[in-house]
Amino acid sequence: MFKKVFLFCGIMLTALCCMSPEKTLKNTSAERLYFGNFGGFTNIPNAYVLIDESRIFKIEKDTYTSVRKLRKAELKEIRELINNVHLDTLQLNEPGNMTYYLRLTKAGSQNEIKWTDNSQNMPVKKIYTTLMSLVNQ
Repeated sequence: MFKKVFLFCGIMLTALCCMSPEKTLKNTSAERLYFGNFGGFTNIPNAYVLIDESRIFKIEKDTYTSVRKLRKAELKEIRELINNVHLDTLQLNEPGNMTYYLRLTKAGSQNEIKWTDNSQNMPVKKIYTTLMSLVNQ
């Protein structure tokens, strides 16, 4: 009986270690989706990153703070939105007074798009509002 309990505890500990935010952050080969905004009157940036389709972090002065871990349904919705607009190849550069951005990095490649409130690209705005709603939950 003791061996079974010990084995179960070992498995659980290993599983928890594998899912830690620190491990997610240190994985430099992980796919990352950066998003946020900057500009406006105060020019205070809001920056977040979704790493490896699992966890969102807030970025402040090179410090990453875990915001939350996403559920499978949330990840599926984000993945569909990203695939529908072909974010990895989309060209959109419309910076303004208040600029919003999405930057996808994966497998050594990177693509960044920028837009303002006046942009007519509704699918891109949908990705951003979905991500921000997940941050604010």
